[in-house]
This record gives sequence, C-alpha cells and structure tokens, in this order.
Amino acid sequence: MLALAAAALPFGARADQGAGVIESKEPGKVVIGGATFRLSDATVLEDDEGRPITYAELPTLASGASADAAAAWYEAGDGQAEPLLHRLQLTGGMPD
Repeated sequence: MLALAAAALPFGARADQGAGVIESKEPGKVVIGGATFRLSDATVLEDDEGRPITYAELPTLASGASADAAAAWYEAGDGQAEPLLHRLQLTGGMPD
C-alpha cells in the first residue's frame, strides 16, 4: 500500500511522514501538532484499521475527542507553507 501511495506522488515530490494529534479542522485543512495541512480530493483518510473514513469522521481535540482517539500518522508534502496531506491514518493511541 505504501508503494502505491509513493507512486502516486508527482515525480520529484518529497513526502514527509510524521505522527501527532489532530487538534482541529476547518474546511480543507487540519491542524496536527501545531502544523496546518491542506486536504485535497486525493487525500486518503483511514481509521486505525486502515478502512476509509470521511473528513466529517476525523476526531479532533477541539471537538472533544481524547488524544488517543485523535492520534494519527500522516504523509504530506509539496513544498508549500501548508503542506498537502497525502495520507492520514488514525492510530488508536499515542505512542508510549
């Protein structure tokens, strides 16, 4: 699956990976660990078991979710100040 996601990136694009808590969201954007990321129609959103979810289903601290519920792994990047989020997967908990 990761190979397919990497192949979908434009040639020469750099993708950064990270993890954090989804703090808040607004149309077309999410804030993870203080950094704002843009979303597109191609952004893949998944639950902690890898099943597709919708933007509306993303838990955030601002909406009252726990840090464990809003914990996520992501892959993003396109060289912009607010990187484009390629993939976001909930992890079901914060790392120890």
